[in-house]
Amino acid sequence: MKKLLFLTLAIMIPVFAIGVSVSLTATPTFLLNGTVTLTMYSSPTISSSASAVISIYNSSTGSTQTLSPSFVDGEYICNYNVSDHANYKAQGILQTASANFFSNVATFTSDIPAASVQSTIVYVPFISNGLQSYVVNVQNIGSKTLSFTNFSSPTGLSINPTTGQIPAGETATFSVKPTGVFLPSKSYTLDAVMSTNDPRSGMSDYLLARFLLGPDGLVVMPVSISGTSFGVGSNVSANFSIYYSNNVSLSYVYVVWLTPQNSQMLNLQPSGNDFSSTLNMTLAGTYTLSKIIVGYVYRNQSLEMSVNPGVSVRAVNITPSMNINLVNGKDQVVVNVSSVSTPTVTVKDVSVKYVVPVKSINQTWVGTYTYSNNPGNVSITATFLNTSSVISKSFSKYMVSGGMNITLSDGGWVTIPPNAFSAPSLIAVYLESFNPQDFYTGYSNFNQVSDAISIVSDVTPVASFSYNLYFSNQTVNGLFGDIKVYSYQNGKWQLSPVPLNVEVGMQMVNFQAPTGTYALGLNAQVQRNQSPSIISFWSVPSNLIGQGNVYFYLTVNNDCYYKLYLYDMRGRIVGFQSGMAVSSNRNLVYTLEPSSISNGLYVAVIGIGNLPNSFTQTRSIPFAISK
Repeated sequence: MKKLLFLTLAIMIPVFAIGVSVSLTATPTFLLNGTVTLTMYSSPTISSSASAVISIYNSSTGSTQTLSPSFVDGEYICNYNVSDHANYKAQGILQTASANFFSNVATFTSDIPAASVQSTIVYVPFISNGLQSYVVNVQNIGSKTLSFTNFSSPTGLSINPTTGQIPAGETATFSVKPTGVFLPSKSYTLDAVMSTNDPRSGMSDYLLARFLLGPDGLVVMPVSISGTSFGVGSNVSANFSIYYSNNVSLSYVYVVWLTPQNSQMLNLQPSGNDFSSTLNMTLAGTYTLSKIIVGYVYRNQSLEMSVNPGVSVRAVNITPSMNINLVNGKDQVVVNVSSVSTPTVTVKDVSVKYVVPVKSINQTWVGTYTYSNNPGNVSITATFLNTSSVISKSFSKYMVSGGMNITLSDGGWVTIPPNAFSAPSLIAVYLESFNPQDFYTGYSNFNQVSDAISIVSDVTPVASFSYNLYFSNQTVNGLFGDIKVYSYQNGKWQLSPVPLNVEVGMQMVNFQAPTGTYALGLNAQVQRNQSPSIISFWSVPSNLIGQGNVYFYLTVNNDCYYKLYLYDMRGRIVGFQSGMAVSSNRNLVYTLEPSSISNGLYVAVIGIGNLPNSFTQTRSIPFAISK
């Protein structure tokens, strides 16, 4: 057990006097080591003839020392040297002939966390985004754990780590780097500050580093890449800009690409302040724009700055694919093959075989075949050297006259109008899967409803053909009123003004158009800056009695995204649908077939918004099922 405080005074028999108080202070209260000044005075002041002692208890050693203070200007003062990590208690006594007067207990300690910072001041005459990191060491020279939080004043510095603890006696390393946007011709002063739990007076905040930036400078603006994934054989482009003050001149600009096999350094020529680097990706793998190296002259000094964008793209071997396009108004078909290796394209036109010459553009091989004016099937096949890949496409040629129907593979048909031709004519028909990615420019979304159908005649018909194609409720998602006809022209899908007749009950659409390539599609132009509102939300019928389906309709003021949930009275989801709704339209958003649910009361809840998963308005309606 530790000794009691003031053991040395235990033999004294205190005598108390009324109206005299003794006060003792210790300065400083917190210190790492050094001298503590103990000051004792009484009220009222007692003559200097009184005897004074101050006892100090050391918690680390458990010992007590007695000091004899000096009387100076009415106060008793003495100094005590602290040399270890400990908590201290001190008490003073004034002894007179008539009584002993005891002071309060004053405390001080050297058992604290204490930081020792090797701060640095950095002068950076060139403002750039290529500034390096600077290392600052901080040691905890105290006896307790040092906690810290770092911040930039003002913002613009990156300090790592930002928070943490340093155990007693250990050293931590901090990385400080300017990361803000610094403009040429301006000056900046940025401080990296560490706030700690060091209790010493004026020692809780430390300057880690001070950066004096500018005013002359050079800055490399962010790099933009032409894509993130390419086929082998394609080109990737990196673009960036360099801005600098009047007293800086550029000497050279290089970029370093890391490729799957090696690294390549390219010398770039400026176009004003803009630079562009193009690299051909000959192998599959990752390509990284590793460095931008800028050489420049400032005040007759030849200097260099290096920026590390670290931007990567992937090059992949393209799976061989083939598309064919019938040329409207000509007896030709254009063949496009995507592959790494050179394809051999052969055509079997009825019973005659041909080899189609192809030319490459990067990894796309293009050839044209002129087909014969004989009815029958045409198959086009692409094979590849040293691979087992084989791709085939086919289309049919019909010799037609007015009043005929041509049945298509998806269940639809094309009707030849009466008196369309003065004599039998050749019509080529090609049905292919429509690619929603080839959407009409300007539309935010383009959903597939049907395949694309290409019909080409060797003569111009007197009347337009009638197209009949089928679709499903699930694919259309209820937007019957917004189905449109799109035509393929000059390599793009474009909205066509062709009138459209949608037969909802039969899930069939019919339209008339001249020869060409067409597809049925729907779109909703959701604007991110608008807040859509629900005009109405209802079910038909609201109470189903007997057999049948329940249809849910939504009308909104702006095109939007929606999510619909159907709940039973236990809160279980019995139906769900998400998609897009178009403005001022009776959108059929869900069709409920009640065969899988029991009789009872249900609730439908719908939410809408201008983002797919962010909804700004909801509405609910009850409905009942009684089969």
